[in-house]
Amino acid sequence: AQLAWWQAELAEVPTLELPTDFPYGSSQAFKGGEMSFRLPGADAERLRAVAQSFGVTPFAYWFALFQQFLGVLSGQQDFVLGTPSGWRLKRAHSRLPGYLVNPLPIRCRLRPELSSGQWAQQVAQQFKQALR
Repeated sequence: AQLAWWQAELAEVPTLELPTDFPYGSSQAFKGGEMSFRLPGADAERLRAVAQSFGVTPFAYWFALFQQFLGVLSGQQDFVLGTPSGWRLKRAHSRLPGYLVNPLPIRCRLRPELSSGQWAQQVAQQFKQALR
């Protein structure tokens, strides 16, 4: 049942086409950089409060905002984003040795007719389904 769900969820996913500074060459290099940004405490607290008012975690709210940002940037309404997922689901797992983290693909099917709160709730529901 889980395999069938994942096959249906990830069927015919278009590649996320983000604008680049330079055109793609004949061969691709996957070198990247890193950029950090620290959100001031008062702003972070306001975002936490908004997430709470929608009934979702701050992570689900941030992920929903990031999906919408990428949708605007790419002009696409359907793509997949990955996020790390920890598998220490029970207190007994806390002492297990090893790196219990797996990538979790989340299908992003943007729906512009939804409010930010409705979208964040849908994203939170997607996480619940993906983690079953």
